[in-house]
Amino acid sequence: MLYLIGTGLYSYENLTLEGLKAIEKSKFVYIDYYTSKLGTDISELELKLNKKIIVADRELLEQSDEILNNAKENDVSLLVIGDPIAATTHNSFRIDAMQKGIKVSIIHNASVFTAVANTGLELYKFGATCSISYPNNGVYGKVAYNIIEKNLKNDMHTLCLMDIKINQIDDKDYMDYIKTGVKKYMPDRFMTPSEAIEILEILEKEEKKKIIDDNTKIFVCSRLGAPDEEIISGTILELKKIKYNKPLYCMVIPSKNMHFVEEDFYNIFDIKNKKS
Repeated sequence: MLYLIGTGLYSYENLTLEGLKAIEKSKFVYIDYYTSKLGTDISELELKLNKKIIVADRELLEQSDEILNNAKENDVSLLVIGDPIAATTHNSFRIDAMQKGIKVSIIHNASVFTAVANTGLELYKFGATCSISYPNNGVYGKVAYNIIEKNLKNDMHTLCLMDIKINQIDDKDYMDYIKTGVKKYMPDRFMTPSEAIEILEILEKEEKKKIIDDNTKIFVCSRLGAPDEEIISGTILELKKIKYNKPLYCMVIPSKNMHFVEEDFYNIFDIKNKKS
């Protein structure tokens, strides 16, 4: 049996009773440290769960059969920060398991897709989510910009996730890894809201569709679901030079026609109020 277990957004304390029971009877316990990061150390998680936790990086999740082979004969848990099938990576992993005849049990939990409602914005008014990515060889991907454009035209909010680099091998070291099996990871990197805003501004200059400007209203969320969660609102001009709390981050570009209650929350979280 393969258990895909959502950890929730912060620490081991967010695990459900159902998740804890599955972990307890699992012979192998992995944690995905490629698509996100837990708010507490893995050593603390091991201590609380009394289990050895195997860190699953990109190669282990996408290229290795280790987890699935173990799940053919044993109970195996894969811990996923947030909800276990909110990301396409884990749904692909799930279908691989099912095609191999491995039973899969999904244990859901809170994720950024629901916690973003802490901004006061109505969830049913969100359109497609976008991910703002670091440029690849100097080229900026336009998918996020296009999604924001479409959502604004449809009078919908846009949740903007931000690129992270965790336990990843630098491209220049990848061939050495293939030859030797030794993984040399790059330093962890978390895109900041300021970097995300700068990328959107660069895309606006390239596309010239008047989607983003200095007066565009946004919400910036730091560490949603954590005890030190922070939500601020303001214009791009106001928020692009702010020093933010620790990662992880996300950003919301609301529709141009917010409900009056949503406007009230925008004003409550306004950066100008925090400065006063």
